Amino acid sequence: MDNLIIEATKRTPEIRFDSKEHQLLISGESYPEDVNQFYGAIISGLESYLAHSNNELIMVKFDFIYFNSSSVKAMIRIFDMLDDAANNNSITVQWLH
Repeated sequence: MDNLIIEATKRTPEIRFDSKEHQLLISGESYPEDVNQFYGAIISGLESYLAHSNNELIMVKFDFIYFNSSSVKAMIRIFDMLDDAANNNSITVQWLH
């Protein structure tokens, strides 16, 4: 995944991914109409990035104001991928509330 920037809307969070800095930020409110459509590209890109990462210091920051139960399912998928990637990388997760 190259750099990815998605601006926040009333229903979707801001996404900032910097592959060179190995940082992902998901911030704002998350209750998109179609969670799979919104998070699908993010999850797919993150999966590709993590598959090619090795011995990296990766920072993931979640800064939610609100998220619905459908968004939680997407977060669980992201956490599962990060957990698997932690075998070959050093991953720090910040959860702000």
